[in-house]
Amino acid sequence: MMVSMASLNAEPAVTSVLGLRSEDKKAGERLTTSLRSAFAEREMSGGQELTLEEVILTLDCASEEDTACMTEAGGALEAEKLVYGSLDKSGGSYVVEISVLDVTTGQVEAQGSLPFDEEALSAANVDATATEVVNSLYPQADTSVVAATPVDEATTDEGVLAEGHGADDRPGYVWGPYQPRPTWKKAALGVSATILIAGLLTGAIGGGLSQFHYLNKYKEAKKASEDDGNSSNDVSRPTVQAELDWLRDNGKSTDDPCDIATLPVSFRVEGDKPNAVVNADVATFCANGQTAARIGTIGWIGAGVGAAATLVFSVVYFVHKDDGPGTTARRPRQRRFRLTGGPTQGGAMLGGIGRF
Repeated sequence: MMVSMASLNAEPAVTSVLGLRSEDKKAGERLTTSLRSAFAEREMSGGQELTLEEVILTLDCASEEDTACMTEAGGALEAEKLVYGSLDKSGGSYVVEISVLDVTTGQVEAQGSLPFDEEALSAANVDATATEVVNSLYPQADTSVVAATPVDEATTDEGVLAEGHGADDRPGYVWGPYQPRPTWKKAALGVSATILIAGLLTGAIGGGLSQFHYLNKYKEAKKASEDDGNSSNDVSRPTVQAELDWLRDNGKSTDDPCDIATLPVSFRVEGDKPNAVVNADVATFCANGQTAARIGTIGWIGAGVGAAATLVFSVVYFVHKDDGPGTTARRPRQRRFRLTGGPTQGGAMLGGIGRF
């Protein structure tokens, strides 16, 4: 076992533990998970969780030996410490190569090369193995004072007292731009704004303008029926009892021109086709106008829903948690971009967000 620079104390710090590079993916992922928990017990956690390969690929680092590039990665991940390494298998044994980089100074503050047998990485023993790795880098004796330090009630989300917090200085929520901003907030705001715009267009164009158009057409057709001297297409209130009875029997109004226009013309002219109506133009324009009115109503309802959702998600978009003075949430961020990523079934998903 080789360990260097392990005499440093493990001090609380925002730490990103990168996924170990390993040909044995299952063992590498299992040990990575346990290492993150073991470092968290030393109050070294809270950074973004990517893999070493994702970081090297995204930043185009020559290798993890490129300390300058790994320091830049640590800044992009908003970490104060960056833990990375590999799990190499040879026969039935493994070797863990691990480094801890101080992102602030750009120096590797601890390194280790530890051999383990296959049993040490089993599900039953991997947590103990991870603790042994962390202890080799930061001997437990050096952290006894930290473990005994009293923690008052003003803590961060992880239950760790933040420097500068007092009884009246608890984490809260503030308004303003911040990074990193969760993707779901951007997506929700975009969707709600799209619903608002679509609702306005549907209500104004699909409803209002179309309804106005068909209303004018209806008026023209109705006036034409009254001026053409042909009583068979007249849409004024009928006086024939058979017509009145038909309207009532079919649930229609005896005074509504739109309903009267749909009367079978056979009531007025003997021998005409029984399916013909008194005035097809008026009936068509009435139906189209009613459809436009329904579309407009749906559009205005959608616009109202979109406006309410946009207001809510605009607030959510700019409101974020402020952990108070002395926490890493307030420290200056000197990075060129932020790395993002996540595992997928076929590999990994990478991304970057610029910040200049």
